[in-house]
Amino acid sequence: MAKALVLCSRFSTSFGITTHNLRAAGINALSAGTEDLVKLVLQEGAVFSRLGGYLTASSPNPVLSSRANAAAGAQSVTITGLAFVEDTVNSDTMISGQSYNMRMVVSAGASTGYFIRQHVEMTDYGTFLMATGSVNFNTASATRYIPISGELSLNSGGVFPEWKNYGFTHCTMIQLTVSSNLRTTNTLLHLQVNGTNQLTLTIPPATTGVLTQTGNVAIAPGDTLRYQIVNGTGSETLTLINVTGGFKSTASRLDFPFNGSLTHAGGTGYIPFGGLTARTNEVQARVPIGYSGKVSNIRARFSSIVGTGALYLRKNGVRVISLNVVGGTTFYEESATPVDFSDTDELSYEYDFSSLTSATLITLGATIEATNIVSGAGTASGSSAAAAVAPTISSSVGLAEGTSGAAAAGVHVMGAQGTSAGSSTVEGDIFVFSIGYTAGSVNCLAVVLAVGTTFSQAVGTSEGSSEVLGIGKQVGWRRSGAVSGGWTQQEVEV
Repeated sequence: MAKALVLCSRFSTSFGITTHNLRAAGINALSAGTEDLVKLVLQEGAVFSRLGGYLTASSPNPVLSSRANAAAGAQSVTITGLAFVEDTVNSDTMISGQSYNMRMVVSAGASTGYFIRQHVEMTDYGTFLMATGSVNFNTASATRYIPISGELSLNSGGVFPEWKNYGFTHCTMIQLTVSSNLRTTNTLLHLQVNGTNQLTLTIPPATTGVLTQTGNVAIAPGDTLRYQIVNGTGSETLTLINVTGGFKSTASRLDFPFNGSLTHAGGTGYIPFGGLTARTNEVQARVPIGYSGKVSNIRARFSSIVGTGALYLRKNGVRVISLNVVGGTTFYEESATPVDFSDTDELSYEYDFSSLTSATLITLGATIEATNIVSGAGTASGSSAAAAVAPTISSSVGLAEGTSGAAAAGVHVMGAQGTSAGSSTVEGDIFVFSIGYTAGSVNCLAVVLAVGTTFSQAVGTSEGSSEVLGIGKQVGWRRSGAVSGGWTQQEVEV
């Protein structure tokens, strides 16, 4: 399993002195009451880790923690100042049917939240997107449209809530939280792909709580995604709290859209990656992804815009992708060459509306492709197996004196004492080596990578630099430069 991003990139207000129950994604408003209004009910096993946030600290400092099945989770972090702080040690291992959310305890003063970031690992690479809020849908025989992430809004037209997909390959569930329901007829929630119903959840009369519909809906690049909700007769109350989708990818690419409303009549500012809230200080918008990858395909839509302006994706405070906007309600997209980022890099957006008379930005997002190395099953017969997840991901377990095995393009996999075929390499290529001898023994691994490069590395040699390696120990290098020599050791998860 590989780590994927889960983002809550907007808070609607400051947090006062009390205990606040928080959602894993979307928008977090104050919720000092029941966790039933914010919980995500899992339909498969998942591991949550690297929980962290950026908040303005109060005194004493607020504590952000995970909640596993309505009990204290394993993750906890004390927000100690104006910086991103995360739990890098603990994780929560969940099973199907359990619930997950977060909690923040503020014991004095007040804190303003900017974003929460964490990772999730599931059998299929994926993440959760939430459209969150509290809306009453009591219009008789009506049809409305809801975005897949961001503010839970009921739109009479279907264009503005749409998201153009480039990351997801399938959706495995939709989930809805209902806090009040006086309806006497069914209400239907549909996940729509290109305007066609693909997965339907039925809300029976007088039913409240968390409702879920599972499935396996195929999604292709360029498809549009949104929810449609349809009422029957009658005008009784139906209060919707969260709409959640479980979106997956067989190519390690995920989209992180956010639908809301950012109105600006000029000026400049910053937006957290995965969110849509203006910040004057970029530090409050820089989100550390926590793993290496590529970011691409910025997309944005305005409900109105007068004049010309620009949006930028920024890495570590530097513009790396620009998107020019020239008026109207067009869906804008920049499909330039993807930008690499490391596990310590931070991503944010910048807007420059200084030449605009007015603008209302309602959708903003991008695609992230993970390029971290993950563990997986190889063979024990002397040849390694390449993972089928993505061209830049490969793993092997327990190989012994193997030779180079077949691998996807851009991946070079070798056994513990194997040799490469010697083909030339390009920037971004990954070499993975697996040591599968008896735990505690001293192993030698001499690495010479690629014809035409000057890189060489020795691990565990007996000339005074021995390293004790256990079964399944993996070592990987990634080519980080376009010329000879640019190799860096890559994090490997076992």
